[in-house]
Amino acid sequence: MPTRTYLNGSVLVLCLIAGIVDVIGYLGLGHVFTANMTGNLVLIGIAIGQAKLLAVLRSILAFLGFVAGIALATVIVRRGREEQLWSRGATVALGIEGLLLLIAALLSYAGSSDRNLYIMILVLSMGMGMQTTVARHLKVAGISTTVLTNNLANVIEDTIAHIRRDNQFTADAWLRTWAVAIYCLGAVITALLEPHALFASIWIPVGLLIGLVTMAAIRFR
Repeated sequence: MPTRTYLNGSVLVLCLIAGIVDVIGYLGLGHVFTANMTGNLVLIGIAIGQAKLLAVLRSILAFLGFVAGIALATVIVRRGREEQLWSRGATVALGIEGLLLLIAALLSYAGSSDRNLYIMILVLSMGMGMQTTVARHLKVAGISTTVLTNNLANVIEDTIAHIRRDNQFTADAWLRTWAVAIYCLGAVITALLEPHALFASIWIPVGLLIGLVTMAAIRFR
């Protein structure tokens, strides 16, 4: 498999992971987004306006976890050489993300206490922050794996350009379209599992990250 094809596929897998994790946070952790910080900041504003202190705390924890994840991943990823398509730092950062999601998966079996809920919010959002930085480092078609709004805007711009010029979609345009669709697919899968096995769906991202990290460690060692 060519390196560029592998990178493109990896970013799409990360979009699926973000869609799953975001819905887990919203449906299972008190209506908080752990990947989509734009929506999460809106929730913070609503909670403050309605004086819902616990909702404010959950959303702020998600925001702080996301920021911490970005900061940590930035330090790790930038240790590698910038000219590399996939650096060792990217592999390490995704490995830590997988570990964070694994912690959340194990905590889901430890009961639904407030403490466990807050820790799960923190580790999931931290993992999504790390993923955001890795995706930016890979620079695949300008895709963000956690900010759906930006991806959707790009898809609409690509479509309008295609209609006006009457030309074929570029490879990057198709990638951006697939990124939006796959993020939504992750959300749909998790919503379908919600009545019976919402938190069990965390194991899907954990398994996908184990696969990505293992393949990257072998391919880019």
